[in-house]
Amino acid sequence: MPTSPSHDLYKEILNALPTPVFLVDADMFVLEYNQAAHDLLIAPARSIPGQRGGHVLSCLNAAHRTEGCGRTPHCGKCGLRGALNDARAGARRVQTRATLRLVRDGQPQDRLFIITISPFSGTEGRWLLVMDDRTEQAELEKVFPLCSSCREVRTDDTHRQNAEAYLTRHWDGDPAACLCPGCRQRLLGAEG
Repeated sequence: MPTSPSHDLYKEILNALPTPVFLVDADMFVLEYNQAAHDLLIAPARSIPGQRGGHVLSCLNAAHRTEGCGRTPHCGKCGLRGALNDARAGARRVQTRATLRLVRDGQPQDRLFIITISPFSGTEGRWLLVMDDRTEQAELEKVFPLCSSCREVRTDDTHRQNAEAYLTRHWDGDPAACLCPGCRQRLLGAEG
């Protein structure tokens, strides 16, 4: 893409975001990307433009098949392609959860993303792809399934328990032993 003052400003704004953002075409070819996207990618930066998303992300299906990204039997179930196809069909923004199987350090890893794909204003056939990695959050929810409303923890399919009691039972420490600075000041006053 040609460089102009507005292009540089857009690039600077996108690079300030902590979430990977790509500009892709209708076949998932990567046209542009921000710094957070670069940090997610495996391919060297010089080889990214003009490559399909599965190649630069090191999708397990694209990496180990001669057909490549978008051409394997598994690509019909790909969360990225599904979101892009849904967005293209309605010319609208689509947001969905998708588990992508990526190769990291030679090993397949399942990574959970919130995928947002939106038509890129003023361009025909270009799409803004935002990939919010929720893998760590999903793992934490498995380990510590805390209800955001009642603050109880799920112990199995039918039982719930007070979070403090759960932590006391499963954690080597006293969850009641610490106070945040605000509560310490409120409860202990100047003594804290």
